[in-house]
Amino acid sequence: MLSKILKKFIFLLSIVLTSSSCVPMRSIVYNVPKIKTNHIFPQAIVQPDSVPYIFNEKIDTGFGKRFKIANLYNLFDQTEFETALENEKTRAFIILHHDTIIYEKYFKGFVQEDYLTSFSLMKSFISSLIGIAIEEGKIKSIHDPFCEYFPEIDCEKFGSVTIEHLLQHTSGVDFKGLPKLYYGKNIAKNVMPQGMNYPAGTEFKYENAGSQILGMLIQKVYQKPVYQVWEEKVWSKIGTEYPIHWALDDKKNQQAKTFCCVDAVARDFARLGRVWMNDGFYNGEEIIPKSWLDSIKVPTIKEGATINYKYHFWKAPTEYDCFLAAGMYGQIVFMCPEKNLMFVRLGEKNKMQMDDKFWIPVFLQLIDQMEVEGFFDNSKPKQ
Repeated sequence: MLSKILKKFIFLLSIVLTSSSCVPMRSIVYNVPKIKTNHIFPQAIVQPDSVPYIFNEKIDTGFGKRFKIANLYNLFDQTEFETALENEKTRAFIILHHDTIIYEKYFKGFVQEDYLTSFSLMKSFISSLIGIAIEEGKIKSIHDPFCEYFPEIDCEKFGSVTIEHLLQHTSGVDFKGLPKLYYGKNIAKNVMPQGMNYPAGTEFKYENAGSQILGMLIQKVYQKPVYQVWEEKVWSKIGTEYPIHWALDDKKNQQAKTFCCVDAVARDFARLGRVWMNDGFYNGEEIIPKSWLDSIKVPTIKEGATINYKYHFWKAPTEYDCFLAAGMYGQIVFMCPEKNLMFVRLGEKNKMQMDDKFWIPVFLQLIDQMEVEGFFDNSKPKQ
């Protein structure tokens, strides 16, 4: 026992001695991020729409018990859907079908008005803003070298890395580690590229710093904080009901985090999902370019990309036209336009489950069972 404590002490001491002063105290105190960790950071408040979209509700009271989920570690062991949600530390779950909430459940004392964090789900926010910036001519092309927008970055060293490479996690850039990015107090400094790990476009390696660079790119081309751009272009125009809380690195620097870290209520995540699922439209107005959302649904298999990821959205491995925005510990907006179906799941870390990939098979099981019950037709949701 004593040796384990001593080893842990030596490990933590090594972090203190090798990290910048702002990182170790936060990282030691809070350790691995949790769904409430976002509250330790300064927050920017992003205002919602003045007229919230009101969902139709037709709650299927038997859904949680009628549908069964196979245990992903023992496929012969089936659990009632609602029990499985609770076992996997879900805090909010919404099923939206034909713009109607048919299932909504909150766990562990959480209620409809409670805020839950996005983690990397918000990378899809930044993707949407990149699409808008291209449509508005603020960014010429995703094929532009990203260094062209950052005078402080050496284009001789990083000129081969494009905006598309950052969107695809194929940049090859050597960035500093996540603790300095997540817990540090000067993101703009901590995110600067150090060198190249491999040639751009040759390998997929999921990382966070590229998403932070993309958010800072939005800030540069619009000459205002990225959260203000999000409010003006999206959040205040899609029927959202509550503000979102957007994490900043520090009270002094006030650099928005754009690889993670916004808090919102579950229904507002669903309202945003409606726009993504509905070709970028809300009330007949194109909020996010349809052409951009069309492009994310077409997999890229060139330049080192992975087939199930496109421009900060994931593609579900199913014959249905499903895609998702996803973050750590299973923060997910899962959308199937052809089925007029959306799942929103938010929650905490389970000892067996670290990310969204645990949940995709669960959603597919639900879809298969809903298909048997005759839930689906081919009509499109209202805009």
